[in-house]
Amino acid sequence: MHKSYLSLFLRNTGLLRDIDKFRYNFIRLKNSIANRRFKSQHPELKIPPDYYLYETYRLNYEQYINDGLETTKALIDMLIPYIDVHDVEKVLDWGCGPGRITRLQKLWA
Repeated sequence: MHKSYLSLFLRNTGLLRDIDKFRYNFIRLKNSIANRRFKSQHPELKIPPDYYLYETYRLNYEQYINDGLETTKALIDMLIPYIDVHDVEKVLDWGCGPGRITRLQKLWA
């Protein structure tokens, strides 16, 4: 059976939401020990609500932070030839995610 047909069937029967809820809770439980350890090692970091990280980072706090650091450093490297990134007072985050780049504004300072 094709994925689109299965998805349509689950949506039409009202089961898709329940399956997604189960999957969310399963992934949350699966990562709970690693995430708790990461938060205890980095108490200064503020992590968005779990559901915001569910689809994009599979509720993996360390992956979320590290990806944000890598992307922020890459953006800084791209901007350095054009502006003094250390003199920037405001940054527009044009994305639509959980703020993985703008939350790292300390790298801009």
